[in-house]
Amino acid sequence: CISQTDDENLYAMAAKGDGKKAFVIVNDSDEEKNVELSVVGANLSEGKAIAVDEEHFFDEIEGPEKEVILPPYSIRYVEF
Repeated sequence: CISQTDDENLYAMAAKGDGKKAFVIVNDSDEEKNVELSVVGANLSEGKAIAVDEEHFFDEIEGPEKEVILPPYSIRYVEF
């Protein structure tokens, strides 16, 4: 897993196993964050995304494209 950020309030982690891959991104700040995604060989828009934020509580949402906008104090989990 390679995650790069210059923002001390953004955290990312990835995992793979049993034919599945997933990552999670956490915005631990009171500001909205625009995050550019780059996952080699993956079509993220076909993946399953779960959101936790002010409007969602572990709700499945549309998979991300090349970027995701993270509301303040939010989590995005994407499985593909």
